[in-house]
Amino acid sequence: DPLWSRGLGDVYKRQFLYPDDVFENVYQHIAQALGVMFLVISMIIVLDCIYAINEFVLEKDSFAYSTFLVISTFLLIAISLGGCVLLYMFWVPSASCGLNIAFITSNIGLFLIYALLSMSSIRPENTGLFGSALTFAFTTFYTWNALNSEPDSGITEGCTPDGNPGGKALRIVSFIVAMATMALSTFNAAKSWATFSLDYGSDEKGVLYRQDFFYFVYFTASGYMAMVLLGWDTVQTDQENDDFVLDKGMGSTWAKMSASWFCALLYTSSLVAHRILGRWRQF
Repeated sequence: DPLWSRGLGDVYKRQFLYPDDVFENVYQHIAQALGVMFLVISMIIVLDCIYAINEFVLEKDSFAYSTFLVISTFLLIAISLGGCVLLYMFWVPSASCGLNIAFITSNIGLFLIYALLSMSSIRPENTGLFGSALTFAFTTFYTWNALNSEPDSGITEGCTPDGNPGGKALRIVSFIVAMATMALSTFNAAKSWATFSLDYGSDEKGVLYRQDFFYFVYFTASGYMAMVLLGWDTVQTDQENDDFVLDKGMGSTWAKMSASWFCALLYTSSLVAHRILGRWRQF
C-alpha cells in the first residue's frame, strides 16, 4: 500500500527531528512498559512450550521414553540445584548480601511448591515432575542471568564475584538467548495466540494464525530489544571502566528476576487452575 509506506517513511524521518529529551524522558519509559509486556508474553509462550514437551513425552507409552523421562527429570533437577549452590558460593560471599540470598532462595522455594503440586492428586493429568524440572531449569538460568547483571555498587556492593568470572561471556550468551527468545516468541506469536484465548484446549478448530497478534508482539519486542541494548535503568551509571556493559544494572536485574518469578508463579497457578477456573476455561 503506497499510502501506508509513505506514512511509515514519514514517521521514520520525523524521529530525527525530535529533541534528545523526547527519547530520554518519554520513549525510555514507553520501551520499559513494552519490554515488560513482551516478557509476560514470552513467559506464557515458554510455559506453553514446556507443557507441549511434557505432553509429547508422556504420550509415548514405551520403556525407552519412560526411562528418558525419569533420567532427564532427575538430571534437570540435579543440575538446577547444583547451579543454585554455585550461585550461593559466588554471589553470597557474606550474610550481608540479603538481596542475593532472597533471589536464590525464592527460586528454590517456588520450585518446591510447584514440584509438590505436580506430584499431588490435584494436578492435571497431562503434568508431572518433568514439567517442574524444566521450569526449574529455566528459572535457575534466569536467576543466574539476573545476578550477573548486578553492578558492584549500591545495595549489591561486595556481593558480586571478584572479576565476575565468566560474566562478560555470560552476558554475550544471555544476549544471544534474548535474541533467540525474542525471535521465536515473535515469529511464533501468530500461531501461539490461542494460548491466550479462553477457548484454549477446546476441540473446536478456529483461526490458527493471527496477524494482528503477531504485530502486537513484534511491537512489544521492539521495546524489549531497546531495553536489552540500552539498559533498563532510567538513570545510567558510570561504567567507563567496563569495556562491555551490555545489559548491566539493577533495572536489568529486577526485570529478569520478575520474569523468573512470573514464570514460576504462572506454572504453579496452571497446576491448580483447572480446579478453580474449569467452569470458564478448558485446560
